[in-house]
Amino acid sequence: MRGSIKQRSKGTWTITIVTGKDAAGKRIRHYETVTGSKDRADTRLAELIVELSKGTYVKTPRALTVGEYLSQWMASQSTRCRPKTMEWYGNIVKNRLSPELGHIPLSQLRPSHVAQYFAKLRDKGATLTLAAGDYRTLRKALRDAVKLGIVGINACAGVSPPKPQDQDMQVLNPADLGRFLAAVEQAPFPYGALYRTMLYTGLRRNETLALTWGNLDLELCTLRVVNAQCHVNRVFTLLPPKTRAGRRAVDLPPSLAVYLREYRAKVEGQRAMIGKPLTDSDFVFAQVDGSPLLPGTASQTFRKIIRKTGLNIRLHDLRHTYASVMIAAGVNVRTLSQSLGHAQVSTTLNVYSHMFPGAGKTAAADFDRVVSPWVENADNCRQEEDSGEFCRQNADNPF
Repeated sequence: MRGSIKQRSKGTWTITIVTGKDAAGKRIRHYETVTGSKDRADTRLAELIVELSKGTYVKTPRALTVGEYLSQWMASQSTRCRPKTMEWYGNIVKNRLSPELGHIPLSQLRPSHVAQYFAKLRDKGATLTLAAGDYRTLRKALRDAVKLGIVGINACAGVSPPKPQDQDMQVLNPADLGRFLAAVEQAPFPYGALYRTMLYTGLRRNETLALTWGNLDLELCTLRVVNAQCHVNRVFTLLPPKTRAGRRAVDLPPSLAVYLREYRAKVEGQRAMIGKPLTDSDFVFAQVDGSPLLPGTASQTFRKIIRKTGLNIRLHDLRHTYASVMIAAGVNVRTLSQSLGHAQVSTTLNVYSHMFPGAGKTAAADFDRVVSPWVENADNCRQEEDSGEFCRQNADNPF
């Protein structure tokens, strides 16, 4: 018998299992306390025996709870993740995971606990996107616990992840484009220039906010993306793009280059009035005194403007609109992928494949164009065979 159960008091059981032998040949025992019914204790004993037989058993410190482990895990991630990611993890752990699961001993966390957690989220009306974020965070934390040998099994492995619904991609059509540009021109300075630049270049919000005048060459109509703005807990930092592809050069439409020259002249006039000449290290889109614009304020201002126009787009949809215009213009997919800063061309195809007009019909027509001569050739061969002459030169033809 590799394990036993003993009742300590009403509703409290002590499980004892033999996990092996030490150097002197003495049995090594593991003790674990389970509260609840006898059936629950029997189930836990069976789980431990299965873990021992599979070699996945790990002795977890009895006092370590899920909440305590998540706190330790968060501290370990601080040197590995970007500040924005850490803020995201922190909100999930502090506001939802720890309050609901934190009291459970880590060694006793089971898929049933995880499933109940997400059922409770659903009952509270949480979105699938929020639930999916919680699942990814908990799964990653428990996966790290398995790697470190703190637990033997990832409790998320037995639970199907929530699948958020794909959010419809909105783009500005030609009829709406003029209305949009007229609206953003009425935005507080310099937000109109910010939104126009995002539309004409496809840059992400935080990439555009991190642009300096030294990153722009308005004579050659190019800009360089070398940083992205990060604003967490009122602390402003500049970070390089996440991937090498994110550091890129983007060609500017000539009309945008002309627009930005006029915009720069206005900025230089404002800076001259406060006695702070404009330099290459200054942000292109900033407060009058040169201090950076906050990303949240940029998005909030955009929503206020769009609400007045009756259009249904988000700030990030300007990037999708840029991509749709480039696709309509017949731009090569690889070129578009480089402009957008995607690490893989497959990412561009996955996101925007539905925008390629008539791609299926074009492919079908190309198939017909290539195959038709083969079919005609095969028909000729059959006629020659019928007349007793074998078409040797086309013997390899699959038709």
